[in-house]
Amino acid sequence: MENTGRHPDIDDLKKFPLLNDLNDAQQKLLAESIYIYSAYKKECVIKYGATDAHSFFLLSGVIKQSAPDGGGSTISANSASAAFPIAQLLPRKYDVVALTDIECLIVDSCMLRDLSGGCLDQ
Repeated sequence: MENTGRHPDIDDLKKFPLLNDLNDAQQKLLAESIYIYSAYKKECVIKYGATDAHSFFLLSGVIKQSAPDGGGSTISANSASAAFPIAQLLPRKYDVVALTDIECLIVDSCMLRDLSGGCLDQ
């Protein structure tokens, strides 16, 4: 994935219930602290078994989550499934591949936990 060098705007954050629940000051701080990332069609976005402490929020495009047992799902931006972080459980339970060019937010889970007062990495 590639950092686009662009920060999300507040409206981007408000698309996601978890980020929309932050107050205005928290949203402003978060928007100034993170970047929009892009990935090309067929690019692996998340690897099965990864233990990185990040939350991925799909802004645009379509992804496919695939589990080793053959299960999985396709998620489009702005769908109900995309309202929440993608493949959030650690270690990651899915390989996630872009089916189209995508853009997403990658948020450090510790930062998000500190802002929201909740625990996101369990």
